Amino acid sequence: EMTLQFNPDLVILDVSMPVMNGMDAAKMIRQCSPQTPVLMVSVHSIRELIEEARNIGVRGYVAKAQVGEILVEAIDAILQHQKFFPADPQRPPN
Repeated sequence: EMTLQFNPDLVILDVSMPVMNGMDAAKMIRQCSPQTPVLMVSVHSIRELIEEARNIGVRGYVAKAQVGEILVEAIDAILQHQKFFPADPQRPPN
């Protein structure tokens, strides 16, 4: 609703949110406002989550551990119509 109301240049979502998780919110935003880019932030840097985000149409994914180092770079890239995903995500433990 807020995306439609405010028409933001970028939406930043956390994967883990109270009422609705970030992946579901990203799906809804992509459906109702496909031109609005979404950047996902998470404590998890797991290949499967990153791939799920890509498949939804999220434009970037930043691990919270790296936010201080690369968040501005990620935002700049996305606002320049580029994608931004970490080069070497961690694999989940077996």
